[in-house]
Amino acid sequence: MVYDRLRIDKNQDEYTFIQRTVNGELTDYAWNEDLTTGKYKDERFFLFSFAYGIDTERAVATRITVSTEGFGTKDVNYIYDSGRTTKMIDTFSQMPGAAKPDKKTIQQLLPHDPYRNDYDGMNYIRLVLPCDDYEDSTLYFTVYYIDAAGHESVWFYFKLNLRENEYWTLTGK
Repeated sequence: MVYDRLRIDKNQDEYTFIQRTVNGELTDYAWNEDLTTGKYKDERFFLFSFAYGIDTERAVATRITVSTEGFGTKDVNYIYDSGRTTKMIDTFSQMPGAAKPDKKTIQQLLPHDPYRNDYDGMNYIRLVLPCDDYEDSTLYFTVYYIDAAGHESVWFYFKLNLRENEYWTLTGK
């Protein structure tokens, strides 16, 4: 289902596949036939799209990290770190390849955010995680704003307990 979804989206290059190690061997997940007919065809995955607003008066760049250990600190090992990015878009779509994309502004995506009217646009990440490694985990998202002098400050934290949110898996249980 992940393979089919990415094929329909026509934006598979935007997804980051989070690797895992089994018996000391690193997986080579990617958007390829291994997900449909190869050695990973029976594995289950979480597929995430995570968008956040950017206020260009506060930030010239952003960075986002994801960890299973806690929010961003020096001692946390990240499963994902976007690095410094100046990417910003006007609208976000859950399924960009669909015949009628559901494009939304950050104000539409986050109607209750107290800063929604300050946002000039948004950034997003798309992740594919193997369920077997993460289904009982809590993911900690930390978004940083980077100012013109290069200083990072935390813009927000978001915690997602995957055990309590089983509907996130595409294949169900």
